[in-house]
Amino acid sequence: ISQILAGKNSSGRGFILDGWYTYTYKPILDPYGQVIGMAFVGFDASFMENLRNSLMNTKFGNRGHVWVIYTGQFPGDPYTGELVISSRLERSSQGVYYAQDAQGSYFIQDICQAALKLSPYQVNSKSVYLKTSPNRAPGNIWYTYFKEWNWVIGVELPDQDLIDQKLAVAKRFKTLFLSAQALYSG
Repeated sequence: ISQILAGKNSSGRGFILDGWYTYTYKPILDPYGQVIGMAFVGFDASFMENLRNSLMNTKFGNRGHVWVIYTGQFPGDPYTGELVISSRLERSSQGVYYAQDAQGSYFIQDICQAALKLSPYQVNSKSVYLKTSPNRAPGNIWYTYFKEWNWVIGVELPDQDLIDQKLAVAKRFKTLFLSAQALYSG
C-alpha cells in the first residue's frame, strides 16, 4: 500500500479475499495530487492451471521444456525470481532465481536481466550447460519478456535435441533424393 500512498501504481500477484489474483492498484488523486483512494483491477489467477497444462502438453524437442519466471514489479519485490509456471513438476519455485548451470553460472539471473531489455515480441537465446540434460550437456535457452505481467518465458532445449532433428531431416532428404533418383533414372 506504500506505493499507492506514494502515488504509484502497484501490480503483481497476491492472495486477495478468497484466492490468488493477478492485480493492479492505481491511486485516485484529488485536484491537489493527494491520494484519496485507489482503484483495483484483478482477475482470478486460477487460469494459471489451464495455462500450465497447455504448456506441459507442448512438446519442445525430445527433452526440452518451458518455464515462466516473475521478474518483479519494483526493487525488493519479494516475488522476484519466482517460478510461476514450469512444465517440469520437480522444479521448486523456491530459489530458482539463484540456480546455477553445470558450470556455475547464475544463468536465470543473467536471462532475466537481459530479457528486461528486449523489445516486445523479441526473442533471444543463451547457451548454457543444462543440469537437466543427460551428462550435463550443452544446450540453449530461448527467452522473451512479457512486460504486461513481468514474466520471462523461457524454453530450455539440449543441443542433442537439435542434432537429433538435423539428423532426422538429413535422413528424410537422403530418402527423398534416393527415391527421386530411382524415379528419374528408371
